[in-house]
Amino acid sequence: MKGPEIMRLKVSATIVAAIGTVAILTGCAAGSPGSGGQKFSYSQPAVDPYQSAESKGVMAEYARLGHGTIPATNANGSASQQLADVQTLVNQGASGIVMSVLDAQAIVPAIQYANKKNVPVVAIDEAPKGGKVSMIVRADNVKMGELACEQMGALVKAGQGVVTLDGDPTSSNGRDRTDGFNECMAAKFPGVKLYHVATKWSAATAATGLQTAFNQHDDVAGVYVQSDTTFYPTVLDTLKKLGKTAKVGESGHVALVSVDGGPASLAAIRSGQQDAVVEQPLSDYITFGVPTKCQSSATARRCSGTAKCCGAALPLRSDATIWWRPCSRAPRRAQRASPPAQTTRRPPCSMSPGSPTVPERSATSDSRRVVANSSP
Repeated sequence: MKGPEIMRLKVSATIVAAIGTVAILTGCAAGSPGSGGQKFSYSQPAVDPYQSAESKGVMAEYARLGHGTIPATNANGSASQQLADVQTLVNQGASGIVMSVLDAQAIVPAIQYANKKNVPVVAIDEAPKGGKVSMIVRADNVKMGELACEQMGALVKAGQGVVTLDGDPTSSNGRDRTDGFNECMAAKFPGVKLYHVATKWSAATAATGLQTAFNQHDDVAGVYVQSDTTFYPTVLDTLKKLGKTAKVGESGHVALVSVDGGPASLAAIRSGQQDAVVEQPLSDYITFGVPTKCQSSATARRCSGTAKCCGAALPLRSDATIWWRPCSRAPRRAQRASPPAQTTRRPPCSMSPGSPTVPERSATSDSRRVVANSSP
């Protein structure tokens, strides 16, 4: 088996501005030393490799920019604890808070509390269902599901089944990853059967549902994992207990495709257990979630370095969206039949944020990738 191949495929990331303005958390003078006594923090929703890396990354970005901080909180998977954490950060004098939302509905009172205290909030990865947030930084989770579908569809045959370990349909990420996968499968691989497991982002529930699906269906040939950082290593251990240990390219191998790109999934690809992973843009969440400039429709404006310095500099509607689009690169399997000159890796795209006046999908970013085993 050859080593893993990195393939960059087309997908979008979005930044959605709140009504009227974008309140920037860290001031507007890029690279300025400090923030005039302000302190910022991060609300982590749960304990897993991805969330921990996100928390460390946000706090490190604050430090890199020279801003004061309040220690990040960790809700450890409890929606009520995250609500309390955000309120505590506000009471401790936080000038701004970046958060990854655990429960989109349960977090609303915490955001409203921050609103009353005039503390700007930026939500990354998941969108809350209420309260006023300065900015929402999300990836195109529908596209994630579609990319996973395209990888899975190339690995299984019509008449075979795929177990889909769905997240929570009440969360936008879970709903979007399910919709993207389902719609793509129906359109491109209609002969493949789908066996859905409603996990509500619980690894234990995912493991139980996976085992039940294998016991009830003898045609399972693949597993779609909506979050490997949430469900691994539990799901991998379950497959091992079921005797589904054949590696990529071997007879009896169960195709395994996931979203996130955590350490366990990359290790599984290297060992030949997993076929592909759709990687999340962790660094983009941090880069765009901790902004340093005010941007208007004309120019980037400098200001005094206060949390609310941007005022009405960015006049966007509540549904306004700025899109980033990465490079497109054909999968390796499609390249094998091409002349060598056509398989040369393209240079990385440049990160070039668009302005509010630029049409949607007008700028580029190399922010998402699919990592896949290259064996036949």
